[in-house]
Amino acid sequence: MSKNNEPFTEVLKGNGDINFVLIHNAGGNHLFFTHQVETLKKYGNVIWPDLPGHGKSPSISSYTMDSLTRVIEDVCNKFSLTNICLVGLNNGAGIVINTYSACYDYCNNHNKHYTL
Repeated sequence: MSKNNEPFTEVLKGNGDINFVLIHNAGGNHLFFTHQVETLKKYGNVIWPDLPGHGKSPSISSYTMDSLTRVIEDVCNKFSLTNICLVGLNNGAGIVINTYSACYDYCNNHNKHYTL
């Protein structure tokens, strides 16, 4: 995504070294995870973007699994995240699996760790 099309992303500092990236379902937004955030902050940082066309994020031209995976990769790179725990709700879980699969080799070679 270009800088003008970056997804809205809220970042909350927590007490730990895990970076929880929360991926909501279709039709939702990052606020679907409101009740989980306080618990997760006890163990690490919480990064919760709005997927393109949802919440406060602009739309993109193509809503494929690969394009949504690139959005999550871009969010992780923008904030220079390591020790990442991807959490997905409903079809957000599909994005998690696709992101993990797409990034497996990259993560192993760049000291980044994704947990499902």
